[in-house]
Amino acid sequence: MKVEVTGPAEFQGGVLGGLSKRHAVVNNQDAHEGWFTIECEVRFKTLTSWRKLLILYIWCRKLLL
Repeated sequence: MKVEVTGPAEFQGGVLGGLSKRHAVVNNQDAHEGWFTIECEVRFKTLTSWRKLLILYIWCRKLLL
């Protein structure tokens, strides 16, 4: 499945690490004005578990702020 991930530049390393653990093939990376975009291909099954993890992370981060 082709995927495009966009986020703040401070999280680019973490996102790349997460994609790498899920055996994603990165096709393109771009950074502009403090934001990054990663285009890659990854199996759909691995994304569903990662989506749940990201939602949990965002929810926990909001509680701490």
